[in-house]
Amino acid sequence: MSGRKGSVEREPEFVAFVGIDWADQKHVWCLQAADSSKRETGELEHKPEVVEAWVGELCRRFGQDAIAVAVEQVKGALVFMLRKYEYLHLYPVPSTMSSSMRQALYPSGAKDDPRDADLLLDLLLQNRDKLRRLTPDNEATRRVQNLVEERRKRVKEKTAQLNRLTGYLKVYFPQMLEWFARLDTKLACEFLERWPSLEELQGASPAEVRKFFRRRRGRHGELTEWRMQGIGQAMPAIRDRAVIEAKQAVVQDACLRQQASSQRLLQR
Repeated sequence: MSGRKGSVEREPEFVAFVGIDWADQKHVWCLQAADSSKRETGELEHKPEVVEAWVGELCRRFGQDAIAVAVEQVKGALVFMLRKYEYLHLYPVPSTMSSSMRQALYPSGAKDDPRDADLLLDLLLQNRDKLRRLTPDNEATRRVQNLVEERRKRVKEKTAQLNRLTGYLKVYFPQMLEWFARLDTKLACEFLERWPSLEELQGASPAEVRKFFRRRRGRHGELTEWRMQGIGQAMPAIRDRAVIEAKQAVVQDACLRQQASSQRLLQR
């Protein structure tokens, strides 16, 4: 956090301010020393060795004193790359904030309007109190933060896969949503891998289906019989083989991905 109202840690005295307009391949930067009104600009390739050389030049010039850096990236490769330098104090700028600032100050969108790097530098110089400064964390804290972030991503992916699976089944095999309270279980996924359509399920012998449930849920006899009754009475939602075959192929693939995603989450 910045050393302003409500903050415990005070902001250091910065010797320079930098705005970086990031991109996948090259970043545009704009720098202004604290004791000057002159601005310098340049480009920076997104390569570790290039970034290292650029930061090294800043270090030689400003003697490892604190430098404030605004980058339009709350999280991402560039932020992680710059965080390892202790004398760079990062101020991530949400893209919505910089976009609003550009629209408010330069609504015409003319070619001679300041570039985003200049706008970020203006924001850093004039409205730094509205930004949250990233403070260096120790290795253990960073490890936990990254593990939590990766788990959150996996949970999001798993949810998206489950929503796709549910959507496909609603089209051609909606009975699965009634017979199984959850589709993200091993039982439901193995069931769909074996019988991905109602036609294939009803083509199996009752003894074979009962055996499947008995081996996995031996103590749930009433639930098995309820499902068996439903299987016998079920009617196909559609009979278009082209649609059914396409959907069941995707469902089987989704089941495999769902199981793999669940396994990864359990391992963490």
